[in-house]
Amino acid sequence: MLTLDDFFKGSCSSFETKINIWKKEADLFINFQDENEKNLNNFFDIIKNEIIWIENNKNKIEDELLNNDIIELAEHTVSSAHLLKCSDEECYMIEDGSKIDFPITEEKFLESLYIESLSIDFGITIQSIEIVLICIPDYFMGQYISISIDNQKNIKFNGLNEG
Repeated sequence: MLTLDDFFKGSCSSFETKINIWKKEADLFINFQDENEKNLNNFFDIIKNEIIWIENNKNKIEDELLNNDIIELAEHTVSSAHLLKCSDEECYMIEDGSKIDFPITEEKFLESLYIESLSIDFGITIQSIEIVLICIPDYFMGQYISISIDNQKNIKFNGLNEG
């Protein structure tokens, strides 16, 4: 269970810690834009509730990715890798040494997905969440998936970014 003692002052964020989410460890960054609001204790319940919401709404985040053709994007990226001679199936060897069979199924893709980091940003009146997702195997060859969630719980796929 997350406690205030788990946090430390961050170099690039106001506060940082590690959390377990989606059955993996991830970095959690808390950022305050207003210097007067940097009291973590005042926002701790909100932070815990946001983490619980993300844990309980993994399927909504996955749906946003699937609705934005993330598997096709993964296949497009992987298809630039080394094509292997594998039986009758189309398969590729990617940079991390993984062999990827085509087509990439929804089940395989979603099983590969995990949160690398989660940033919760507090401003004067708005709160937003940024999630960095990674896949193992690395379908996006060093790039990460960027997701944002606004204070109304609207989930948005922001594309891929260089890792």
